[in-house]
Amino acid sequence: MNSNILISRIEIFSILGNKVIETEYKDKIDVSRLSAGVYFLKAGAQVYKFVKM
Repeated sequence: MNSNILISRIEIFSILGNKVIETEYKDKIDVSRLSAGVYFLKAGAQVYKFVKM
C-alpha cells in the first residue's frame, strides 16, 4: 500500500462552513484577501484549522 497521497485541490472554509477559497495545490496559498478569523483547510481527506490574524 502506498502511503504517499497526491493532493491536487485545496479548499478553505470559513467558521460558518462557507467555501472561501478553492485552488490547485501549491507550496503557498495566498490568504491575504481573507478577513481575520478561524478557517478550515481541507486537503484530500485531512482537515486543518488555522487562524488568520
